[in-house]
Amino acid sequence: MRFPGSGDQPGPITLNDSLASIELFGAEQLARHARHVAATHVIGEEVEGPELLPPKLREDEGLVQETCKLLSDALGRGLRLAPAAEWLLDNSYLIEEQVALARQHLPRGYSLELPRLSQGPRAGFPRVYDIAWELISHTDGRFDEDDLSRFIAAYQKVSVLRLGELWAIPIMVRLALINSVRHVAQRLGNNRRQQDRAAEWAKRFTLLAQEEPKKLIVALAELVTTGPSLTRSFATELTIRLQGQHPSLGLVLQWLEHELAEQGQSIEQILHSESQATASDQASISNSITGLRAISSVDWPKFVESQSAVDASLYNDPAGVYTQMDFHTRDAYRHIIEQLRKRCDRTEQQIADQIVALARQAADSNDDPRFSHVRYYLIDQGLNTLKDRIAY
Repeated sequence: MRFPGSGDQPGPITLNDSLASIELFGAEQLARHARHVAATHVIGEEVEGPELLPPKLREDEGLVQETCKLLSDALGRGLRLAPAAEWLLDNSYLIEEQVALARQHLPRGYSLELPRLSQGPRAGFPRVYDIAWELISHTDGRFDEDDLSRFIAAYQKVSVLRLGELWAIPIMVRLALINSVRHVAQRLGNNRRQQDRAAEWAKRFTLLAQEEPKKLIVALAELVTTGPSLTRSFATELTIRLQGQHPSLGLVLQWLEHELAEQGQSIEQILHSESQATASDQASISNSITGLRAISSVDWPKFVESQSAVDASLYNDPAGVYTQMDFHTRDAYRHIIEQLRKRCDRTEQQIADQIVALARQAADSNDDPRFSHVRYYLIDQGLNTLKDRIAY
C-alpha cells in the first residue's frame, strides 16, 4: 500500500478515461474531411461476410436499454442523475421509436446490395454508413441538412456515390445518430457504476471514521490493493461524499490527492474536468436526440436529386424535357440506369452521360425529335442502341 510521502511502489490504481474524444469540425473542416474520407475509402465489389448493420443496431439498442434501466434504478433509489442521464431517460421512448424505424427500413439483405468497405476500421460496412458516421461523429451528434449536403457534395468531388447509396443516406444517418446516443449512454452507464462504487466506499469510510477510526487505514489499504480503477467519476464522487465530513476522513482525501498528483492531476482539476465532461455529454445527447427528430423533416427525394450525378447528367437532355417531368417519372428513368449498371462495366454516371451524348448526336443531325430526348434511350426503341454503346 502506498500513502502520501511513503517510498513504496504505487498501487494498481490509475486514472483513466475510457473513451477518447473525437475532434469537432466546422463547415470548411467538414468539407476537407469528406474529401479525405473519400480518398481513403477502398470499395470491395466482392466483399464477403454477413451483414454488419443489423447486429450493430441490436447491440446499440441493447446497451441503451441497459443504461436506461441502470439510471432508472438509480433514480428510484433517490440518487442524483447527470443532466445527460435525465435527457436519456426522458427521451427513451423516442429512441425506441427510432430503433424500430431503423429496423423497418433495414430489411434483411439490404446493406449487402450497397458498396462495402474492404479496408479500415469499418471494413465490411456499407461505405455510405461510414460517411454518415464520420459526419455525425465530427459534429458531436448534431444533424444539420446543410452540413449533410456540403459533406456529400465534397465527398463526391473525389468519389461519386451510386443512386442506391444516396437513397440509403436517411437510414444511415439514423443509424449513426443511434450509435451516437449509444456512446453517450455507454459513458453514462460506466460513470453511474463508478459513482455507485465510490458511494459504497464513502459509506464504509464514513462509518469507520465515526465508530472505529483505527480501522480506517485498513479499509484504505483494501481500496488501494483490491479496489476499482481510479476513474474521474470515481474520484469525483468519492471527493464529494467525503469532503467536509469527519476529520479522520482527511486521511482518505490526502491519499486521493497524492495519487492524483502522481499523475499530474489535482482534486480541483478532476472536479473541473468532470463538470466539463458532464456538460459535454449533455450537449452530445441533446444533439443526437434533436437530430433523430429532425430526420423526418428532410425532403429526401429533393436531397437525392440535388446530389445525384445521374440527374446532373440527364438535366442536359437536349430536348429540355427531363427537367419538366414529375419526380416519379425521373425516378423511373434513374431506376432503369441502376439496372443497366449491373450488367455492364460502366458507372451510373457514365451511362447517363452516354444517353445524353446519343440524344445530342440525334439533335445535331436533325433526326426525328423523339431521338433527341433521353426517354428514347431508356424506354423506347433506342434502348438497344444504348445497350450496344455501353456493352450491356
